[in-house]
Amino acid sequence: MLQSMRRSGASIFIYLIFGILIVVFVLNFGPQSKGSGEGCTGSSSNTALTVNGTEVGRSGFAATYQMMPDIYQGLPPTQRKFFAFESLIQRELLIEEGERKGIRITEDAIDEEIKRGTMFLNGNRIRLQGAVGDVIDGQFFFSYDKLK
Repeated sequence: MLQSMRRSGASIFIYLIFGILIVVFVLNFGPQSKGSGEGCTGSSSNTALTVNGTEVGRSGFAATYQMMPDIYQGLPPTQRKFFAFESLIQRELLIEEGERKGIRITEDAIDEEIKRGTMFLNGNRIRLQGAVGDVIDGQFFFSYDKLK
């Protein structure tokens, strides 16, 4: 009888140890923990930056970062990120000022630039012809499938 009590006491002790370990791991490493950056306290926002209340998404930052002119391509990634953020801030301030002064661009003008295979980044025209169409015999042909 004494041996059976020792065995049951040891098994209760083992269950208690495992229970405490599980609770500690769940509280420290689970989604609700403060260090994970996830869960209810984490930042699941898709915002890369906010300029005067206007939010710029991470996809906008990624596109700006990838489309930077060749002069920035040789820089370390941290400096390229700095210039990409500067570019986005400048863009948002220009948009805000343009709206304040009543400057508007039509959807047709935007469509025409896309059809030409160009876009503007910081006031610089960037050729996207290979990304949105094909150049055949020196002439550009827009492709909606490539744009998608």
